[in-house]
Amino acid sequence: MTQSSACTQAQRDQAIAWLLRLRETPTDPALRQAFTAWLTADPAHPDAYREAEAQWAWMEPFTRQSFAARDAALRYRAARNDVRRRRPAIWATAATVLLGLGWAVFSPQGWYGWSSTYSAGKGQRLTVTLSDDSHLELNTDTEVRVRYNRNRR
Repeated sequence: MTQSSACTQAQRDQAIAWLLRLRETPTDPALRQAFTAWLTADPAHPDAYREAEAQWAWMEPFTRQSFAARDAALRYRAARNDVRRRRPAIWATAATVLLGLGWAVFSPQGWYGWSSTYSAGKGQRLTVTLSDDSHLELNTDTEVRVRYNRNRR
């Protein structure tokens, strides 16, 4: 079978796609109308479609024959690798759990909370208003670390 030089490979591919669509739903009027529009859009399209039909007709007898390579191809089922397909979901779940635990432990309201350090140098006095509106007075050469969480300060 020789291919005509008037048709490009893209036109042949389009013709094959049209052939398959028309064989799948031959009575669809909208599809028929779109196909007719495609055929008239370029003078090479009818030639490309005739080539596709000829190739299909040439291959048709092979569908009824049985030979080892065809039978093996029809029986072939790719091995399902569920772990590989689920791997992104597993990582996303692990990241979500770790993020949630981190937020629960280290957030201001969490178990560990936030800590702040206040200090006064030698000869200084310092009054600090904490976030719960309590006051802390530091005298000379002192340091205090305050840690808040949801249960206590």
